[in-house]
Amino acid sequence: MTLLPLPFALETAVEHQIVADPEWQRGVLWGTPRPGHPEGQVLHHIQDVLQNVDAVFGNHPQREQLRQIALIHDSFKQQARERVPKQSHGLVAREFAEKYLEETAVLLVIEHHDDAYKAYRSISQGGNEADAIQQAKALIDLLAQSIDLFLAFYWCDSCVPGKTAVHYHWFKQLTQAASCSEGDQTT
Repeated sequence: MTLLPLPFALETAVEHQIVADPEWQRGVLWGTPRPGHPEGQVLHHIQDVLQNVDAVFGNHPQREQLRQIALIHDSFKQQARERVPKQSHGLVAREFAEKYLEETAVLLVIEHHDDAYKAYRSISQGGNEADAIQQAKALIDLLAQSIDLFLAFYWCDSCVPGKTAVHYHWFKQLTQAASCSEGDQTT
């Protein structure tokens, strides 16, 4: 398979390996304009997220990790639907990422990148707020030392055309409250 024309530049050998993979190429061509993704194809969403990474984390030490997450995070939505309906595209993306990446924090963020949003969305769909908060706190516990990377990526993924950052702020507030309560226990 030949390399797709990309609307963004690649920076590392790992990025080149990822985008040369036929599975990735097939995945990023999927999508039509829809709520939350007016850009259509996943490839264009990745472009938007990478622009946010550059704008907000241009010289940040986690920039390379954020770019890796951005390249892979939504690239397997269609494959998840084909394999098992309702299967997490984040899990399929993580399985793909494991071919190229080893860092646990990056893999965790790829796999769980939509979980905070899903918890928040459950409230707006008539779910119990206490259950949503419990889901979010379980995610915070799971991410542990990776929470800052998760929040950085979540911000970049939330601030794109067609989305709002309301759910990001809700989750960040919960992470701050969890951090404060941990601090209270250690004093």
